[in-house]
Amino acid sequence: MLKLLVIADDFTGALDTGVQFSRQGIQTLVSTETVVQYNTLPQEIEVLVLNTESRHLTFDQAYEKTKTILEDAKVAQVPFIYKKVDSALRGNISAEIKAILDMSEQAALPFLPAYPEMNRVVIDGHLYIEDVLVSESVFANDPYEPVTESNVMQRVLLQSFK
Repeated sequence: MLKLLVIADDFTGALDTGVQFSRQGIQTLVSTETVVQYNTLPQEIEVLVLNTESRHLTFDQAYEKTKTILEDAKVAQVPFIYKKVDSALRGNISAEIKAILDMSEQAALPFLPAYPEMNRVVIDGHLYIEDVLVSESVFANDPYEPVTESNVMQRVLLQSFK
């Protein structure tokens, strides 16, 4: 029975997250289809990981895509949802968080963008990758999604006003 829905904004993130559950012996399905017929999922699937391919969409497109997935999950009574974000804070994080907040009717949610095993940590609100601020790392020169802000809250807020 499905216990957890994971929403990732790209295929690499979806696979990376899915394999972590699979390694623990948890029956996991990774899908590029975002419209899910929950009643047709095999009963043994405990974790469903969806790849939204929303990293390079507009704010509104990413919001709507995430919101639709969450609406379907709510109808299917999926008990837990995990939003996987890029460990360098690329993508439409603000739009996806807004969709989660809107659908959950919560005032706040935990946001923990760190991956210590890959030396990606948040110190005093700033994201560091291998002891370098993300805005000064190779991710600052990403041709599709340059990260120019290391302060996590500022990064999320700046995205909200694009």
